[in-house]
Amino acid sequence: VILSACPLVFTAAFRYGVGTDFFSYQTIFESIYNTKQNFYNVDIGFYWLNLLVAQFTENPQAMFALCAALYVFFSYKLMQLQPANFYWSVLLFVLGGYYFIFMNTMKQYMAIAIVSYALKYVKEEKILQFVFFVILGSLFHLSVAIIVVVYLFRKTFVKLRTQILAILVSVAVLPSVASGIRWIVDSFFPRYSIYLERQNLLANELYVFAMILINVSVLLYYHYCNSDVSGKYGSWENILLVMQLIAVFTSITMMYIPLAERVLQIFTFQQLFGIPFFSNKLGKFRSDAFLICWCIGMGAFSFLNLVIYQNHEVFPYHSIF
Repeated sequence: VILSACPLVFTAAFRYGVGTDFFSYQTIFESIYNTKQNFYNVDIGFYWLNLLVAQFTENPQAMFALCAALYVFFSYKLMQLQPANFYWSVLLFVLGGYYFIFMNTMKQYMAIAIVSYALKYVKEEKILQFVFFVILGSLFHLSVAIIVVVYLFRKTFVKLRTQILAILVSVAVLPSVASGIRWIVDSFFPRYSIYLERQNLLANELYVFAMILINVSVLLYYHYCNSDVSGKYGSWENILLVMQLIAVFTSITMMYIPLAERVLQIFTFQQLFGIPFFSNKLGKFRSDAFLICWCIGMGAFSFLNLVIYQNHEVFPYHSIF
């Protein structure tokens, strides 16, 4: 486990100029080092992290290294919740783009990894521990607090036919809902209004269609895997299905709110754990066959997204050396 994690930490830690926001993070650190003030009004947890690193060094690379270590640590903690298919999860982590996109949206992905690990406490009905990790993640990016809805609906089971109907209805009412979301954000969370208005290179019709297709496919796959075991849904199954259903709704929302993708990432991160988890129900041969095909497919999608179309600007990679 450690041997597989170290190259991931080191590659992210020693990058230079990799990611659209790389130099913004560098500027934030230098400002905090020189003034000890939060002039850029970053999330308080990220400010404290920068302030801590600034006590020991003026080199912002140390901050990138610490963030990389925290991200890989919590991501691995999530993936280790199902040790039987742990290394499939690691492959999905890399080929699915979760690792590389972190090098751009570092602050948010670190928060997502923290609250995704907190799903363990939803399953164990340990609300205090769950709340602790949600608060911890929210200190780095407030958006991840939305994951509390999973706790509220953790025991709710909705039949597949009802889910499909709800998805179709959501397409019809989405324009009105999107307007309501914009009003709520503009009124109560104005600092996040930019996420609803700013045009994003990813927000094109083909990309949105691909995200909807991927997430609907994962939802159907979760149900299909469970049909082989008499359709019995335990705690993990319900939690993952709730997460994936929200992911489908959020991917559809991208048609009207391009950067709803930021919320989508919160609810799709569970797939690192969920896809191998449900695959265990199929038997080894079918499980391995599906996971091979899925990893190849997601690897191809990530290659197009990150390398060919240069989204997130994480390729080509450059190091400090």
